[in-house]
Amino acid sequence: MRDGSIYAILYAVAWMLLFLWLLKKYGIKSSSVFVTSFYVLFSISAIFLYHNEFYASSFKTITLFPYVYLFVMVLLSLQPIVSFDKSNVVGLVEPPPSLIAVFTYVFIFLAILSLPNSIGNVVSGITLLLQDSNAGAELYADAHGGGISTKSIADVPRYLFSIFSYISIFVFFYYLVRPKLNKFVLFGLSIVMLYNLVRPISLGLRTDTVMTLFAIMVGYILMRRWIPLKRGKTLVLIGSIFCAVVVGFMLVLSASRFSQNIAGMNGTNLYYIAQSTLNFNNYGLDAGGIRYGDRTCRIFKEFLGFENVPSGIVERRVKYRHMRMNDGVFYTFVGDFTLDFGPVIAFFIFVLYSILFSFLSNVRGGVISFSRLLIVYLEMLIPVQGGMYLFTFSDGGNYSLVAFTLTAILFFKFDHTSSNQIIWASNEYLEYAFLRRFRVIGLK
Repeated sequence: MRDGSIYAILYAVAWMLLFLWLLKKYGIKSSSVFVTSFYVLFSISAIFLYHNEFYASSFKTITLFPYVYLFVMVLLSLQPIVSFDKSNVVGLVEPPPSLIAVFTYVFIFLAILSLPNSIGNVVSGITLLLQDSNAGAELYADAHGGGISTKSIADVPRYLFSIFSYISIFVFFYYLVRPKLNKFVLFGLSIVMLYNLVRPISLGLRTDTVMTLFAIMVGYILMRRWIPLKRGKTLVLIGSIFCAVVVGFMLVLSASRFSQNIAGMNGTNLYYIAQSTLNFNNYGLDAGGIRYGDRTCRIFKEFLGFENVPSGIVERRVKYRHMRMNDGVFYTFVGDFTLDFGPVIAFFIFVLYSILFSFLSNVRGGVISFSRLLIVYLEMLIPVQGGMYLFTFSDGGNYSLVAFTLTAILFFKFDHTSSNQIIWASNEYLEYAFLRRFRVIGLK
């Protein structure tokens, strides 16, 4: 075994113990158990990667303290989700139908304006990927370093469509819990999700697809308590088929991009999944400098008039080329904040986040408003996506944070009007919640 292996094993054991404790306390259907399961997967995968013959040399000997720090920071980010689980939520206050309808139809309209110009490129990219074994590497080379930019007024719908995409997934699942299905809306939002899953693959990219898959899973886990049992089974069946197809495309892409890699497709996929915690352990607490918020808060700094803020990935890597690690690799969402602000300030940022969002997630009476549930959705997205990757809402993702904030405020204004109805959880979940409250639930 390599030096430091015991620390990787202890880190994985810590996550397994936390997972089992949350499982016993809150049950298999709890949000915190779902999120923690990802960290069990990532930490176990990291052990194998640390000993992989092709990638072992990519990592220095790991030490104990960075893992302790990382574990504590992720725990702070999990606390709001645990607060939500403690609330034993069974009721959802419907937002005003006219408001949610306007919001949804505007988003679908933005999609109609944005997608036609891109669908042809998606089809040609997927076709090329299936026909040419080297197409994945070529597509990646063409797309690498690209991003969203608003060069003209015609780009505005596409940009708005992009920054509200995660929220549209949440809205999709909300429409599934309503007693009467709106088939047009569900079809429109389904097409949007499928597009967001397939488009990155057509460009030779994987991460955007994986992040969208994570967002879909989070939306389902959060909303499934209100989805009728029969409807939920149909949803799982159809969703599993679509996910299998998307994963199949991703495997084709991986084979195309990495078939010539000495580690092979399996080795590169392991590196992709498991590298983040090892990179954080090596350099997350000391990468030879900090970025002063230029990644996690770039758009906000530009808005506030800060000077010398790099406008994108390339400029930032040039500015901070002296640092021993940059966002060319994964190092968790915690690492984004430690590299931007240093471990001490990052710790206090996470403490404040934990306190504020735990308050927002603590629901009385078992009934939650639409706006608060949207906040819980964001709270789950950050650690699920960031456990394997980075802070998803960095750079242009700052606009998505603004979108979440404005949407939550908009619906908060109408949370407590007298006309609002309450959607109660399915009978199956109500029984589960009742038993859990009295601590007699079986873990099955």
